[in-house]
Amino acid sequence: MKKKTSNKKMKTMNSEMLKISTFIELEETPIEDFMATLRKSGIEATESEAIEMLEFLELLVRITIKEFFLPQ
Repeated sequence: MKKKTSNKKMKTMNSEMLKISTFIELEETPIEDFMATLRKSGIEATESEAIEMLEFLELLVRITIKEFFLPQ
């Protein structure tokens, strides 16, 4: 059985990834706007869940930019 990664370990990995890409400046999306977008899409989420989703999406954007648009 595969062991589930703890939230603490995931946050550490996320922090490390963000350190790598701190030179990428992204416009911050207000949580209220993000939650409104989720509701329009039919997704109900608490504020803490929305914050976690938004952090994940920001990380995904940073990784994508780093992989596809920055020189190796």
